[in-house]
Amino acid sequence: MRDVYSRVTQLARAQVYPFMKNHRISPLSYHFKDYFDACLEEYHIKIMPHHFTNRKIEGLTLVDKAGITFSYEEENPVVKQNFTLCHELGHYILEHSGQVFTEMVDNSDLPIESEANLFSAVVLMPDIVLLSKIYYRRDNFRRVMTDLSVSAEALTYRLLDLFRYYLSPDHPEISPAIVNYKNNQNHKILSLFEWIHDEIENDYKAVKEDVLTIIRNELEDNDFVTSRDFPELLDDSFRKELMADDSIGAWVVFDFGQALGYAWRKDKLTEQQAKSRANTMILLEKR
Repeated sequence: MRDVYSRVTQLARAQVYPFMKNHRISPLSYHFKDYFDACLEEYHIKIMPHHFTNRKIEGLTLVDKAGITFSYEEENPVVKQNFTLCHELGHYILEHSGQVFTEMVDNSDLPIESEANLFSAVVLMPDIVLLSKIYYRRDNFRRVMTDLSVSAEALTYRLLDLFRYYLSPDHPEISPAIVNYKNNQNHKILSLFEWIHDEIENDYKAVKEDVLTIIRNELEDNDFVTSRDFPELLDDSFRKELMADDSIGAWVVFDFGQALGYAWRKDKLTEQQAKSRANTMILLEKR
């Protein structure tokens, strides 16, 4: 089981951590929906609610010629729906074999269902996010649960799995620490994080930003960026690589003994408008 946990959670972190870095989302402001919505767009996934008697079927994934569809029980609490949707995404990202996946109340022990549950838990509550909120900001149990839109049960199991993995499955302090934390006593859980925080942080720090991706993401929200924020825009080869995307223009202007690299969205600014904005920035900086 430890090998499965390690493999699946590493794959989940390999999805979430680069997304956080490349969208400049801090661990304290992370919410699964940013990553989840990006996946829906990238993989053209459709979402639809369903309802079955006794809510026995929590979620469904259908993969066919029409595309990918996730379905969730509409009468479940929102926090359960969140877990279900990330669970269904797990089937797809983990490349489970099959075209139909059914998450039922009584089939969670199946290997692929357990893997999808692990994936969902990490996407909803990444290691670095829990560390940042609990160990560094000292958030209480309810605030973490509310901020991440998860249930008390999901957060409890996630903390159990986290500490059992980094410490040991039979560590005697894990369960009491979580019980105390749920009762607004955090000294024991802080002690556990003291043992593991370096490993979690190093894993997160090892993920490098992709500046090209960051600039493209930034241009989705802002029409214009410069080398003041991204010094790489002063480099000719970097600008050429960026302009491999036909929707993006990039150039550099020289004035007052200064150089300013810049990039813009062609559907929002003309080349002349972008150049004028760059020249204005240099002029204002000289005043």
